[in-house]
Amino acid sequence: MEQEQFNIDWEKLEAILEKPEQERVSLIAPLLPEERKALEQLQQLRGDALFTGALQLDTQQAWKKTFGAIGKTSIKPVWNFRHQWRRWVAAACLLILAGAAWLLWRDRPAGIMREQSIQEGLAGHIPSSKIQLITASGKTIEVDSLQQFREKDGTSIHMQEGTMTYHQAGASHTPGIDTTAGALMNTLIVPRGYLQSLVLSDGTKVWLNADSRIIFPVRFDKKERRVSIQGEAYFEVKPGAQQPFIVSVHTSGHTVQNTSPDAEVQVLGTSFNVKAYGNTIYTTLATGSVLFRPSTGRSVQLSPDHQVMYNTQSGTNILQNVSAVDHTAWRNDELVMNKMTMAELAELLERRYDVQISFSDESLKHIQYNAALHLTPQVADMLENLEQTGLVRFAVRDRKITVMPYEK
Repeated sequence: MEQEQFNIDWEKLEAILEKPEQERVSLIAPLLPEERKALEQLQQLRGDALFTGALQLDTQQAWKKTFGAIGKTSIKPVWNFRHQWRRWVAAACLLILAGAAWLLWRDRPAGIMREQSIQEGLAGHIPSSKIQLITASGKTIEVDSLQQFREKDGTSIHMQEGTMTYHQAGASHTPGIDTTAGALMNTLIVPRGYLQSLVLSDGTKVWLNADSRIIFPVRFDKKERRVSIQGEAYFEVKPGAQQPFIVSVHTSGHTVQNTSPDAEVQVLGTSFNVKAYGNTIYTTLATGSVLFRPSTGRSVQLSPDHQVMYNTQSGTNILQNVSAVDHTAWRNDELVMNKMTMAELAELLERRYDVQISFSDESLKHIQYNAALHLTPQVADMLENLEQTGLVRFAVRDRKITVMPYEK
């Protein structure tokens, strides 16, 4: 017996789907049963996020291109409704998905990139630079390859459980080395995506956050212990009544070498945090006492759990009570957010993981977080954890992260 054949007018069905829902009802009424079945199937495909996402375009544009391409072909699909409905639907789905995806990929605009899942888009992501130590002789050493190094004055530098430690040579200087010619200076550069701990020759412990650097003498002189930082660092200063410890603070965009600092922090023996990424310097005291001396304006004496915010442009200070533990948690891979905006969080994630983050809408920058999260080793895991808060979601295209409105 000859099988019944029926030709589907795909363009007509697509036109119906383009109409508002109220108009669509009157257009569907005169359709034949076969056409209604086809329309229902097309509507299901059109609403499939996996399908439309694979086309890398918004739903309407994707379907317009798909049907435009199908309309140009000389062969129209033939529907054997009576005997092959289920088989045809399965085959048609695969055919449309594969063919349309290929057509749209071929004809995609150059500026439209494929959106990927967080894990897929950031698989294998590593920071673009490595931690570097610049020695007094000008030699640059990648810290991950450092085992042991000896400076010209005999001070040894070696890695111990991930911490770079300086061991000062004995009182007798190394033969042939002139120690009166000036202090030997080292520079430790910690790029985006890394943290690094350091023990100075006097026993002071330093933790450097991502996108930071410290310049320090291999051996401190008898009058003072002075270092220069840019970025963020936490100090546990070895007590020394005869040798005050002074941190010269330089904000971002300023050259650290041979320039006056934007502020200084002077201590004898204490623990504190200094952050100077933008135009504001935050000094937070954990234990002991420090004297904050800005380049302009009045000096401020800090007590534990106090923070001074100094604006380098206006020269103003603001002193406030804080929880020092919250502001120093970063060195233990913890993030405490107290009314932290999404814009501030994005800047922090960019530094911590060496990534680029943008916003699909400016209003998303003002979303606030009040929570504590663990800073995971991989940025993809961190983003997925943040999505669980139900405030935003993240899209990844060409390894660039975009903050999007949350969708249930």
